[in-house]
Amino acid sequence: MEANIFIQNGWMLTLAIIIQVLLIILVAALFERNRLKKLAYWDSVTGLPNRNELNRMLRTPKGNIKTAILFLDLDRFKVINDTWGHGAGDSLVKEVGKRLKQFVTSEQQVYRYGGDEFIFVIKGKSVDHAEQLAGLILQSIQNEYQIGGFEFNITVSIGISLGSAHDANYSDLLQQADKAMYQAKKLGENRYCLYSESN
Repeated sequence: MEANIFIQNGWMLTLAIIIQVLLIILVAALFERNRLKKLAYWDSVTGLPNRNELNRMLRTPKGNIKTAILFLDLDRFKVINDTWGHGAGDSLVKEVGKRLKQFVTSEQQVYRYGGDEFIFVIKGKSVDHAEQLAGLILQSIQNEYQIGGFEFNITVSIGISLGSAHDANYSDLLQQADKAMYQAKKLGENRYCLYSESN
């Protein structure tokens, strides 16, 4: 009888160990899944949502809500990267991201699109609001940056497109904002342009 109790306790102990190991594996898998999800949808340099998150958000139906897209591209960023190295470039992009975060609200979100490009998506606001935001961004970005003991000055060119989920494809709005941004660069940088058919 004592042998049966010993065997029974041994099986219970083994079962308890197996359950603990399975729980540890489950928790580790959930942690890893969350870590991978964060890597997939959040930019590691700026801590901002990235292009994947932007695309996921744009694919989610929102009804017939007015939408403005601001396409931001840092002016002459390549010169900084080539002269001071990618570490300085990443630090500058990180600082720009911090400045852009101050403009995030429940109606507008910023995304790091890639490299030195950022996208603002504004929901339910007027063209005047989009232009006002662009002006505030221009002022904020052009203030000097202190990185690694050096002073950097940079500006940004911004293209603005307007539409809604009902009357335009979001990829069209992104392309229109991109064209308007290049128009801003052609006009001398450090400015914004609204998209028009003539861009």
